[in-house]
Amino acid sequence: MMTMMAVAGPELTERLARDGIEDVESLYELSLREITKMYGKMALRDIQDGLSGAGLPALGEMTLVMWPSSQLCMDCTHGCFLMVLPSSTYGCADLQILGPCESTCEGFTPKEKSDEE
Repeated sequence: MMTMMAVAGPELTERLARDGIEDVESLYELSLREITKMYGKMALRDIQDGLSGAGLPALGEMTLVMWPSSQLCMDCTHGCFLMVLPSSTYGCADLQILGPCESTCEGFTPKEKSDEE
């Protein structure tokens, strides 16, 4: 699992933890404006650089969808599997926010079937 320290560094990780943001997944629940307001532009840049270096999408590019709701993402054109996060975590390029155990998604667009399937 990706640690906050790998993305934000020790000082910023400590500041984030004081505010209850203890994992990378929680960062994606905040808006860019919230992070900038709470921690400043330099902190946002550091976080974005850390996410990029870890192979994760930048904040604001995607939302995260966790298991079991991420099952919907597997067959959606907006879904992107993120191997560096806990199992079955997908990024959503359509910025849909799904709660736990969702069975539908308003932005779901099925992937086209290939001839091999």
